[in-house]
Amino acid sequence: MNEALKKEWCRLFDLGIQIKKIKPWESIAEDKLFVLHLKKRNRPVVLHFMGNATNNIAIFIYQTRKAQKNLSNMLYGTVDVIDPLSFLPTLQEGIGMDFNNRDELSDEEYQLVKDLGYSFRGKKQWLSFTAYVSGFVPRALNLSEIKLLADCLEMILANEKALSEVAKSDDNYCHLYDNKAHEMLPFDLYDENKGHPEVFKDKVLIKRLNKLPKQPITVELSYIYTNHLIENKRVVPMIVCSETKNQSIVFHDMIENPKLLEEKIIRYVTNMIKQVGRPERIVVRLEDVYLSLADLCEKLDIELVMSAQLPSFELAVNGLMDVIGMPQTLSE
Repeated sequence: MNEALKKEWCRLFDLGIQIKKIKPWESIAEDKLFVLHLKKRNRPVVLHFMGNATNNIAIFIYQTRKAQKNLSNMLYGTVDVIDPLSFLPTLQEGIGMDFNNRDELSDEEYQLVKDLGYSFRGKKQWLSFTAYVSGFVPRALNLSEIKLLADCLEMILANEKALSEVAKSDDNYCHLYDNKAHEMLPFDLYDENKGHPEVFKDKVLIKRLNKLPKQPITVELSYIYTNHLIENKRVVPMIVCSETKNQSIVFHDMIENPKLLEEKIIRYVTNMIKQVGRPERIVVRLEDVYLSLADLCEKLDIELVMSAQLPSFELAVNGLMDVIGMPQTLSE
């Protein structure tokens, strides 16, 4: 570990120790969120204290659009951005700081504490840090993530007055600013991070597909993150499309290069249409799948529906899980 990295790790640990002393999770309910407006970021970071309702004490920050949408779905049941049938470790998105017992630390986490010269005693006193990125297995923080989490904790500690106000307030969102000001204002985790449909530009293919007959069928389409890994870090996603009437699998594929996921989904859908005609309806669960197909479906007069309920898809996935060697339920 070089000196620059060690310095930032020590800064983060020191801030975590200060947070631990004031124990904000004891008074702040888990439905309260802090929206942090940091100087060098265009998008606010959302911070969430956990521990008021459970024995699992943690602080999470959600720094990306996808992370904030995923939090919105967890809290309010809005729109899935990660399919819930995915392998359990892939369901989170964000950066976490946990307060653990000694035996809950991995060997690497314990070694980091020792290498930095810290020593903790007692229950829920040992700090650990994890980065969760959809499409990857949970991992240690990199330098930029260490700095970002430290900046967020620093802002929280500089606004202790806001912590006490939030604990007593009926409002769920507290905005914090670099000048130590704060205010209670609404913040829509989902609507503040809306995406835009992808434009389907192949006019020749659209013209060709529009000549194919409309079929009275409905298909359900989504993708899950499996437990198969590339280079022990990147998760292999699997696309599955099923037909609802016959409960049959229309197509499925493991995508070795996740960067091609959107392209593959569009290609499989257009190939399906070439083979069987235009389905009456396509039902999807994930927002990015919806945005990928919205323009294509509009141009082909196919109803595109977003729904959390995909019974035919789930039946198909459960049938495939034994084949790919993945647990059939998240609890296994």
